[in-house]
This record gives sequence, C-alpha cells and structure tokens, in this order.
Amino acid sequence: MTSEEISGREFSSSLRGLNPEEVYEHLDTLAQEWRLMEEKQAQMASRLRELKGQLERYQEREQTLKKALETLEENRIQVVEAANREATLIRGEASLQAEKILKQAEGKRELLAEEIRTLEILYARLRSRLKVTLETFFELLKTPEELREELLPRSLRQDAVEEREEKGEEG
Repeated sequence: MTSEEISGREFSSSLRGLNPEEVYEHLDTLAQEWRLMEEKQAQMASRLRELKGQLERYQEREQTLKKALETLEENRIQVVEAANREATLIRGEASLQAEKILKQAEGKRELLAEEIRTLEILYARLRSRLKVTLETFFELLKTPEELREELLPRSLRQDAVEEREEKGEEG
C-alpha cells in the first residue's frame, strides 16, 4: 500500500457514521507518516545497496589479499628451498674443493719428504766424500818426517824422539 492509496481512499457514508473531516484528517496524517516511512525505507534500501557494494569490494580485496599472501608464502617457500639447495651445492663443492686441496697438499708433503730423504742421503754421501778428500789432502800435506814417524813402529818412534832430543842438546 502506498501513501497515495491511503490519502485517496474514499469511504461510503452512513447515517450514523464517523465525522468525515476527522477521518480524512487522520488519513492525511497516516499518509504523511507512511510517505516518511517509504522515504526512509528508500534511503535505507539505498544505503543497504551501498553497503552491500562496499562489502563486495572489501570481500574482493580480501580474496585478492589472501591470494597475494598465498602467493607470497609459496614464493617464500620456493626461495627458502632454492636457497637450501644452493647452500647444499655450495657445501658440496666446498667439500670437494677442500678434499682436492688436502690431496694436493698431501702429495706435495710426500714429494717434499722424499726430497728431504734424498737430500739427507746426498748430504751423508757428500760429507763422507769430503771427509775422505780432506783426509787425503791432509795426508798429502804431511812432511816426510811426519810420514816416517807414522810408518815406524812405536818403539822405534820413541827412539827417534830421544835421538832428536839428544841432537838438540848437543847443538
């Protein structure tokens, strides 16, 4: 029912009926109140549509944000997994490189140890040869008198020393 229907309503008259002015006045008041309620209802319906539109936009934003968060979480997981894989590869490569360096160092250590043993042997041989050479050289430097003393038996050497001493006293 509308406010126009209320205000436009006609009543039949009866012999002892109600006062028509009061009835129409009351109907006009009702029609105005009804009109105000219709306007308020229209405003409320408009506001409701507006709020529903905002709600839909907010729900769309919420869905968009949820999807973005899900995507971010998936990306975070992928980045972490990729970083873990890369870290594992780097550790593996570092381990292999460390093993290679250790093997090279061990090989060099073995070579150096072998060179040291070779040098020690060469040093011992050289020292022995030098000693023999020096002994030979010192033998060559001996005077004939020193050679005689070495070749004479000890008892004869003692006699030769005494003889020299006697010559020295006489002279």
